Amino acid sequence: MSKDFIGSYTGTGTKVIASVISDGYFIHNHPDTPNSFANFSDTDLISAATSNQAEISVISQQTGMMYTLTRPVAGWPAPSVIQTAYDNALTALYAYITAQLQSGGMSQAAASAYLTSHYDDVIESVATTISATYSVEDVSA
Repeated sequence: MSKDFIGSYTGTGTKVIASVISDGYFIHNHPDTPNSFANFSDTDLISAATSNQAEISVISQQTGMMYTLTRPVAGWPAPSVIQTAYDNALTALYAYITAQLQSGGMSQAAASAYLTSHYDDVIESVATTISATYSVEDVSA
C-alpha cells in the first residue's frame, strides 16, 4: 500500500511530492536554511508513522550527519502519541533554556547554540518514549 508523501521542494509550501510505499526506507535531506533544525521535525516523525515506514532517515547539510529512526518492534504508535512525546521533550528543552536566560546563566547566542546542539535530546526522548531505535552517523566524508 502506498500513501502520498506531503512535503516541499523549497521549504516555502506544502504539496504531495511522491508516493511513499508502506514498509519502506525513506531518506530525505534538510538543507542548511535559517531557523531549521538539522534533525527530524515532528512532521517527519508523524509521516513515518502514518505511512508505516520501516525506517526514516534525514541527512543534514548543516551538520553532515545522517539521523535515522527505525520503526518500533510493536509498530508505530498513534500520531498523537508521537506528537505528545515530541512536544513534551521540546517544551522541556525550551524551559531549561528560558530559565537560563532569565537567570543570566546563558546569553542569547549561547541559548541558540544550546538549542541547536541539544535538539538531538528531543528526538532521542521521542525514540525512547515510543520504543524506536535512534542513531546518528557522520556522513560528511
